[in-house]
Amino acid sequence: MIKLAGVVVLYNPDLKVLDNLNSYISGLGMLFVIDNSDCQCEKFKNDLQLRFGSQVEYFYMGGNQGIATALNKGVMLAKAFQATWVLTMDQDSMFQENSIKVLLESLNRIPLGDRDRLGILSCKHFIEGYAFEEDSREFKEVDFVMTSGNLVNIDAYNEVGLFRNDFFIDEVDVDFCRRLINDGYKIVVVNDAVLFHFLGDTRKHKILWHDFMCSHHSYIRRYYITRNRLYMVGLYPDLRFEYYLRNVVSLLKVILFENDKGRKFRAFFEGVFDSYKGLHGKKIFKY
Repeated sequence: MIKLAGVVVLYNPDLKVLDNLNSYISGLGMLFVIDNSDCQCEKFKNDLQLRFGSQVEYFYMGGNQGIATALNKGVMLAKAFQATWVLTMDQDSMFQENSIKVLLESLNRIPLGDRDRLGILSCKHFIEGYAFEEDSREFKEVDFVMTSGNLVNIDAYNEVGLFRNDFFIDEVDVDFCRRLINDGYKIVVVNDAVLFHFLGDTRKHKILWHDFMCSHHSYIRRYYITRNRLYMVGLYPDLRFEYYLRNVVSLLKVILFENDKGRKFRAFFEGVFDSYKGLHGKKIFKY
């Protein structure tokens, strides 16, 4: 029997986030709202309870503990709720109308034997600014999905282990997917279930006839992205060429297109040096 809970991780949210939650909460037995914000916002908490009542359980982490720690806390609460599957969500994601229903119906149609070896059933992501590829297939098996919009098999989570707390943020999703596949689980996308996902300040830039998408992440995110890609290379050597290239391309985009170049440049190289020093977890920045 499928019993479903949801986990959404917040970081300094505004009230528009409530509309995102509303796009999927009806499909859940319970939504655990894990707040990683720097300070607890009583107004948001009160509005959350007024709008959704007993459908949500709110938990404040006491500050930013990182995406992995927040997700693990949410899954722990889902397990206490006796959920067999958990929907993991970012605050800036919203399901297309009826897509949560499509996703859940797809899960229920999968035969029990196949479902047991299914690690994640995910939706198709529409990311603002990026091309949206049409696919006529109902299901598509993939090697990786972003954290948001995933139905995670609790039994698979128990087998492969927690989201990596020491990464803090970035590459947490890739690592978890890798561990699932290495343990024989499948990751499947339902093409008719669509999730709109907004990646911060992503913008398109043009040089001659070429378009380049830039995330314009803060210098803090640039540190974690750089550092954790290098940790991933150590864990999964087949990623070496791809991830070294990604880091170089990211640095070039900062130089060519992005603001706050000085701090981002410094954060990039601190990420490189800290990875070789074996420093993990949260970084305290003094610049």
